[in-house]
Amino acid sequence: MANDRPLDVLVVENERGASVVVTGELDIATRDVLASRLDNAMERFPHVQVDLSGVTFIDSTGLHALLAASQTDSASFEIVSTSETVRRLLLLTGLEDVLAPGLTSSI
Repeated sequence: MANDRPLDVLVVENERGASVVVTGELDIATRDVLASRLDNAMERFPHVQVDLSGVTFIDSTGLHALLAASQTDSASFEIVSTSETVRRLLLLTGLEDVLAPGLTSSI
């Protein structure tokens, strides 16, 4: 998919650790940006919350980057908000309970 809106990843420190706010398209062209930012945040903070409400497109490589981050032992990982696009992919792949258990009731 063409990147009409490139990926932007903002890491903000909060009282629990860090919030990672992701906007734009998350695909093979941008997944490394997200993976790098998540790795860095998870090395620096004990808890990382991820806001995907601004993600307009996500493919399997983007989903893989999120899944890999969720499986690290260096910090806890939690998706706290998603766009409808991300929500549908989590539901279709059966990963809503793995990546966003707090959102399951609203998916």
